[in-house]
Amino acid sequence: EIGGRIILVIPGLALVALAGFSLMQRVRLSNGPVLAFPLLLAGLAFYLLVGAELFYIVDQFGGGFRRMNTVFKTYYQAWLLLGIVSSYGLYYLWSVRSGLQVPARVGRVLQGGRLLWVGSVAVLLVASFYYSVGAVLDRTGLLRDGYTASDNTLDGLDFIQQSNPEEYAAISWLRDEAGWGRIIEAVGDDYSEFGRVSSATGLPTILGWKGHELQWRSSSQVFQGREEDVKTIYSSEDGEAVKRLLASYDVRYVYLGPRERQSYGGQYLANHSEFLKTAFEQGGVIIYEMADTTAANR
Repeated sequence: EIGGRIILVIPGLALVALAGFSLMQRVRLSNGPVLAFPLLLAGLAFYLLVGAELFYIVDQFGGGFRRMNTVFKTYYQAWLLLGIVSSYGLYYLWSVRSGLQVPARVGRVLQGGRLLWVGSVAVLLVASFYYSVGAVLDRTGLLRDGYTASDNTLDGLDFIQQSNPEEYAAISWLRDEAGWGRIIEAVGDDYSEFGRVSSATGLPTILGWKGHELQWRSSSQVFQGREEDVKTIYSSEDGEAVKRLLASYDVRYVYLGPRERQSYGGQYLANHSEFLKTAFEQGGVIIYEMADTTAANR
């Protein structure tokens, strides 16, 4: 496969070599350090692009998506570096003056070519600004019927407060009252509401998004059985089994909300009052606290 990608790699290697050579030459000149830093950034950016064409990190994705995460992790950085370099490059290409003596007619042609080049770049830059404007209008809802300035906020949990105030109150309670401890909540699909209590509070949970856990580790061996244990904790009538599992994972809080009820039922948790005490309750959300941790750590 590397052989088939060599056509893409050779230009990148040439740019890396050219940037490196120019960097060394500029460092030797009295005014060279001014250009040395942009050349260094350019060389690093091209190096990242070439690396992503030759190597990729093995994860759960295959086929045409096997390079996806590698490209994400390298191209983002490369484009940031190239954005800085391009800004300086535009200035340099416009301000540089040739030391060659050329006829006036040739000079006018060169000047016209430069104006044409600058005009083309300006058109492309202006066209690219459409996304910035369009994204702001779309994401902020400025053109939406009934829009008010109060609809926009930097509070990432505001949408939960609007759509599920009971869960928002539970999350706020955990953030304010629970300075430590592992929680348990329902396990579900990636890019969904599952796992958001843990992510919103910063408290670790037994298992979050399975797909991401598998992607990071390329194997389910580390967390194998955890999803079934979570199901047992929420749905089992056997108090000793539930207590044993909670202790094995060092769980302090058991979260019971709409997702847990939909996935497991959770009606038997109230029967384990000898070791699960109600620490928070509002509407359809209940947070149980392990009695042993309450006594030992307060």
